[in-house]
Amino acid sequence: MMALLVPVRLLVASVALIPVLLVLLAFEATEADACCNCIVNCSDSIGDSINSSYDSILFNDCASFCLTKYEAIAKKYCKKGIASRKAYSPCSSPTTDLYVDPVRGNDANSGASPSSAFKTIYKAVDTLSQQLHSKVQGVEIHLMDGEHDVSTGVVQLNASHSGTNDFPVIFSSSSGARINAGKMIPLSAVKTVTLPQGTVYQVDLKALGIYEYGNITCNSGLGNCPAGSSGNEGRMELFVNGAPLVLARYPNINLTSGYWEWNNIASVANPQTQFSFHDATHPKKWTNESDVWLWGYWQFGWADSVVKVQSIDLASNSFMIDPSTPPTYGFKEKARWFGFNVLSELDIPGEYYIDRTSGILSFIPPIPMASVTELVVSVGKGAISLSQAQYINFQNATIMFSQKNGFVASQSSNISFIDGTVSCVGGHGIAIDGANNTVANTNVHYTGCKGIIISGGDTKIMSPSGSSLVDNSISGFSRHTRTYNPGISWSGVAHVISGNSISNAPHSAVLGGGNNLLFEYNNITHVGFEVDDSGAFYTGRSWVQLGNIIRYNSFSSIRTRVPVFLGSPSVQAIYLDDEMSGYEVYNNTFYDCQVGMFIGGGRWNKVKFNTFEKCDTAVHVDDRGLGWQNAFCLSPDNYIAQLISVNYQEPPYAVRYPFLPNTLEEMPCYPVYNQIVSNTACDCDEFIDYNTTQLVMWRNVYDGNDPSAPSGCVAVQETKQQEQQHAVRSVFKPNSLAMQVDELWDSAQRWDRFKQLQSDLQHKNKNETPHNARAGS
Repeated sequence: MMALLVPVRLLVASVALIPVLLVLLAFEATEADACCNCIVNCSDSIGDSINSSYDSILFNDCASFCLTKYEAIAKKYCKKGIASRKAYSPCSSPTTDLYVDPVRGNDANSGASPSSAFKTIYKAVDTLSQQLHSKVQGVEIHLMDGEHDVSTGVVQLNASHSGTNDFPVIFSSSSGARINAGKMIPLSAVKTVTLPQGTVYQVDLKALGIYEYGNITCNSGLGNCPAGSSGNEGRMELFVNGAPLVLARYPNINLTSGYWEWNNIASVANPQTQFSFHDATHPKKWTNESDVWLWGYWQFGWADSVVKVQSIDLASNSFMIDPSTPPTYGFKEKARWFGFNVLSELDIPGEYYIDRTSGILSFIPPIPMASVTELVVSVGKGAISLSQAQYINFQNATIMFSQKNGFVASQSSNISFIDGTVSCVGGHGIAIDGANNTVANTNVHYTGCKGIIISGGDTKIMSPSGSSLVDNSISGFSRHTRTYNPGISWSGVAHVISGNSISNAPHSAVLGGGNNLLFEYNNITHVGFEVDDSGAFYTGRSWVQLGNIIRYNSFSSIRTRVPVFLGSPSVQAIYLDDEMSGYEVYNNTFYDCQVGMFIGGGRWNKVKFNTFEKCDTAVHVDDRGLGWQNAFCLSPDNYIAQLISVNYQEPPYAVRYPFLPNTLEEMPCYPVYNQIVSNTACDCDEFIDYNTTQLVMWRNVYDGNDPSAPSGCVAVQETKQQEQQHAVRSVFKPNSLAMQVDELWDSAQRWDRFKQLQSDLQHKNKNETPHNARAGS
């Protein structure tokens, strides 16, 4: 067992640090050296107290104290230590500073000072590569106040722009800096015009030098996001005061509830190219428009796509669909749809339309025009892209108004995006792929598709990614493809996803698959409101994606809120679909959910110490592997193929998951070896919807559950857990540079370690010999 990697935070253990701080106050050196020595001594002292070397979380906490003490030189020296997780090298080594001032800068300048700053990020990146090749040192690029225009091309970084562990590359943004892939529209360019449906505002984009408007692209296929993929272009959008408008449509969005409203298919003439509608009142107005699109959930309430109208036959009240834009799964009677990108339907606040021939933008702002301070159209095809890069840190960056993605790091390691914002993009917000990458304290809002994508690690050999998403706020995602574009999409091994807030989306908040995920302390609310048969946390169809932990999270308002017309209106908080197996789910709270915990025929799942309130069903279990899914289960091409692909009877899988080698000998396709233990429910319609006697006969454990606790049980449980959750998280807050698969402890071990840690620190403060906190590990 490796050393305990995640030590006590400075503020939590302040009593134990009194002797250390007294030593720090006695430093007699230059302020720069004193700051660096302060951090190192502070970190080492606490690390010694628990028989552990310090990691970046501890380092940052010590730094927060020391940077305050030595504020005068903190920004020049110690900040580089924080970014690299090592105080002594950056503080005692030279660092090149480059400055970018989009207002007063000039790319003919040296970039060496604020007064001689470059004008563009592009120039700074070109110079960065030269600096790294000519000197052994770190480089910090300071983005000064103003709009950093990246609308003409994506800022691209690769191996030649990489830093090192001791000498990272840092992009630091001032509070007034914004990386902007859009074009600002002067308010003086806005004119008032009258259309048949009423008064709207218009802008001549061509008169402003804007000639390319992107295109709406068919997204046929489950969760397809054209704007998030290479080779596809995005579409121009309009943003008012930092919020997106929607293309003019009918039926309109309900301005009171904010939910989308729909028509229904009357009949289907051809499941790929033709269906009829009930009322021609609105479609007959569309016959003179050339770029009408339809958006629908065409076959299932959990799969949407857009199709282009080729023609409208008013004699039969039918749409003929462009065959190059087929619907996902085909059209079905009663399926819901609406028309969009229709100028004649521009009639309520929050809508816009762009005539791609004339370049005229028409819109009705969501607020009075007198309150509008900023109009922006998205122009750029992306903002920041890293490929095969290392040790590059983005601090306080704000990225906005891309037609496609915001920040992408592929096949890269030790990349961090901290204290930032990515908003108003047409594709994905942030995508990080590789090892030891971090996104933390970042706001990701109004993305066309996924909020954050995290991938890395090798499932074949079980090597961990070491990457983490911590304390991010993610909302308003999946605007352009409504389903299978979650707030967090994950794949790979041993990610840590902790402390994030994910809200306000029509489908899933978290979706993916892999091994040894630690998903904890996240708050998920108001998602899944537009779909059926879906999950706020969704994963499915695997017997080998094991070792995943979901704990200390809160799920609330997880319900279908609009009519779905096809299927059953039910959404699950945690959905282990189609025999998904091997999850540990404990100490979570579920409030106002249609279904709290859903075990769809899987095995080896542990559901313990959770609390459910005002749920229709607290726990669902089924035996689909014995019924409608039996043929799929027994097919050699599915679960059995998965087992073979990972050599399930050999290391590392046979060692990491010792129960796996006997899978095919122990009732395959049965829901066996699940544990539903010591859960509590109040004010739920039912606790469990399966025969518990049968479950026990099938080698499951069902024991100690309280299905009828007093009202308010979630609040009671959260109060009980508050001290434990806050204390444990303050001590063991995960960090991508240090977390390894061995640190995915269960709650009892984690809590015991914390209590021992507190005791050790108290002993140290009394000059007693500390107990080894790792004894027996």
